This record gives sequence, structure tokens and C-alpha cells, in this order.
Amino acid sequence: MKKLFIVLLAVFLASGFSMAQSGIKKTRPHPNEYGKVIIDNYSEREQLAPVVYDHWLHRARYTCRLCHVDIGFAMSANATGIKAADNIKGEYCGTCHNGKMTYRGEKIFSACSNKSNHEDAQGCNRCHSLGKNIKMKQDFAAFTGKFPKERFGNGIDWIKTEAEGLIKLGSFRKSCWRLIRRTTLWGFQAYR
Repeated sequence: MKKLFIVLLAVFLASGFSMAQSGIKKTRPHPNEYGKVIIDNYSEREQLAPVVYDHWLHRARYTCRLCHVDIGFAMSANATGIKAADNIKGEYCGTCHNGKMTYRGEKIFSACSNKSNHEDAQGCNRCHSLGKNIKMKQDFAAFTGKFPKERFGNGIDWIKTEAEGLIKLGSFRKSCWRLIRRTTLWGFQAYR
């Protein structure tokens, strides 16, 4: 009986270890892919490719607070429920991506429009780019090459990068102050 117990215990432990080793290991994304969000709440229904949002590019320009508190983006992917109509009204992406705002003297492209023509379709591809070969203006490695590094996330120590003056973050867009929606913890919304 004792031998049977030892054999069963050995088989049980061996099978447990073999199952633990055969589990699927989650691979860490490449630094330029870390924080990339695929937004597909309504895109495919409208026969558009899902939106590819490169978090690092916006993180290099603005504080987290601007987008996640002042504008109202949720902290988890696809929890905001962004629609083209929201962007056209100047909410979410459309707060800054309205074709009127500028960043360091350069006009920020419009996120969405009511137009339906070939020229506008190319503009749609700028965001609705999943599965398309769209060349970005900024290359992650070139842009962040001199930034202080860390082990986590996309490998950039953003706090140290800002402290060393390598980036200057915008925390509030004065020219769009009326468009920025503020949501409080108590559930009501106020517009400035």
C-alpha cells in the first residue's frame, strides 16, 4: 500500500510539473509595440480596419492626466466606446485631432469627418491601419534612442526623460479648453 501511494504521488507530481511547463508563456511585446491599442468598437461594422493607437507617441507629448482625466479616455483598452461621431463633435480623439489644433507649429490631422470621398479615405487609413502598411512619421527607436531606460513597459523611463528635459509634456490644451470634458468620481460631467 505504501509503495502504491508513493507511485501515485510520483505520477501526480510528474504530471503536475509537466502541465506547468507546457503552459503558454506570454511573450513581452517589443518596446515599440508596448501599449499599442487596437480599437475596434465599431470599425469593422463600418467596413473600416480597426484603429491602431500608438500610446508611446502620445505619452511622449502629453501627460497621462490630459487624456485619461481631462478628455475622458478609460484606462483599459476598448472601454471608452469611441465613435466617429464623438470625434467629429470634438470629443475623445477629436479634442486634439480636429484639423485645427497644432503641436509645435504643425497642424494636427483631423481624426474623422463626415466626408465620403477618395481623398478622405486615405485620411481614414492613418488611424484605421490594422493590417495595412502605413509608414509612421516618427520611428520609436530613433525618437527614444537617447531617453533614459528602465526594465518595464516599453523600456523608457518617462519620468526621468521629462526631468532631464528631453521631452516637454503638454498638460492642458488651452486652445481646446471648451472641448475638454471632465468627468468626476461622482458621475456627473461638466464642461469648462
